[in-house]
Amino acid sequence: MFISHTRRFLGFLFYSVLTGGCGTVEPTSVEVAWWLADGRSCLDTSIVAWVVEVRDGVGSEPVTGRCRSQAAQNRAIVGGVLPDSTLEVRGLTLPGAVVYRGQQRMPDPVPAQVTMSLIPTGGS
Repeated sequence: MFISHTRRFLGFLFYSVLTGGCGTVEPTSVEVAWWLADGRSCLDTSIVAWVVEVRDGVGSEPVTGRCRSQAAQNRAIVGGVLPDSTLEVRGLTLPGAVVYRGQQRMPDPVPAQVTMSLIPTGGS
């Protein structure tokens, strides 16, 4: 009887170890806020729009919007974010040139909010 219980316990323990790391990670939404690293506002630059994109995520479309004069208003919510996904925010001119950019790789677990600093690209 003791051997039977021991064998059952060891079987359960072995199964738990094997399946413990196989859980699925659900994509999540993240609120992304950003500011310009050089301290300027969108009004002081040629930025008229922004794009937030999830790279290596799941089924996420880029989110776009107008650049706001106050940095606290520059934010978006993106979905499909997984651990190790990269969030990229780009500040665009009217013709579509990227003049500011920021990237951040997501940790595990993915936070609900991130704040990014966008650096000037020189228009490239």
